[in-house]
Amino acid sequence: MNQENGARRKPQYRLRTLLVVVLLVAVVLGGWLSWVRPRRAFEARRRESIARLDWTGKDAAAEYRTKQIKRAVEQFRYGERSTPSLAYAGINDGAGILNVDWVGVDQSTHVRGIEITGGETVRLSIESDYVEHDAGLLIFSTTLRKRDAAEKWPQLTASAKYQACLIIGENEKSNAIDVSIIE
Repeated sequence: MNQENGARRKPQYRLRTLLVVVLLVAVVLGGWLSWVRPRRAFEARRRESIARLDWTGKDAAAEYRTKQIKRAVEQFRYGERSTPSLAYAGINDGAGILNVDWVGVDQSTHVRGIEITGGETVRLSIESDYVEHDAGLLIFSTTLRKRDAAEKWPQLTASAKYQACLIIGENEKSNAIDVSIIE
């Protein structure tokens, strides 16, 4: 009788061991795929965003803007995806516009405005309705017009060096970059 029990236990033990090993491999593989898949999708979005940037045939200011955006996309990391990164801020004083470009994962990270410092600090709000974003890309853009914030605009035309950062939350800001002035 003991021999029969021993003969039955050996296959049952092997079957249980095999099931535990298969379950362990499935859990490890599932965890690995859930870690790798979003990172691969992020890298694909980064490559697509860089590929879509083109300044061919534009002026030097547009070339500079494109290079700044490309550099920001290249430096943007998956681990930093919850905080947008300001790529370009440029004032075209003759046209009365401020162009703002940033890199981020999605529009649910609400950018409330932009803060420009130099002499004084100027805060301009960014309305999400006016933010341009092509689905699948990491690049966001908006244009703020002089007529929308005329009382603040004269402060931005002084001969000071300006720095800008995005206002994300009450006390949260993005990286600071130099503001380009186009006459």
